[in-house]
Amino acid sequence: MLVEFPHLAVPVGAERVFYELLNNGIRPIIAHPERNRVLMGEPERFFAMVEMGLLGQLDTGSVTGQFGKTVRRAAAHMLEHGLIHLMASDCHNTRNRLPGLSSAVTEVSAIIGEEGARKISTDNPRAVVEGNAIPWIPAPAPPTKKRRKWLFF
Repeated sequence: MLVEFPHLAVPVGAERVFYELLNNGIRPIIAHPERNRVLMGEPERFFAMVEMGLLGQLDTGSVTGQFGKTVRRAAAHMLEHGLIHLMASDCHNTRNRLPGLSSAVTEVSAIIGEEGARKISTDNPRAVVEGNAIPWIPAPAPPTKKRRKWLFF
């Protein structure tokens, strides 16, 4: 089941709903977690969701810079920590959200290697469409928050 959060929030009780879905044989796929402000700021929360059994689906535009540097860094961070399992275009039309899959695969290859990029762009999505088990699930590593240094005068 593809699940999309509002960009600025994760609904209260979402984890409980996911737990119930998983117990009923439905595996949630979180659409573009790298663009969600809560999950960007609390990457350990998304890690906990992945540990539950949820999957993460990355937008191609997130790794190519279409949504800005912050989202691009969040996407790389999630990829590096094994929190992304699928990649899709989120292409709404042919004017301003083009698929860009080839360039995204190149970007992802630089982060997790060619095999990983192929798995999340081809093999895993094919398995979802065909109703099969996901063939490649990386071992997630707990992400860390980047600490900011503040200067006080």
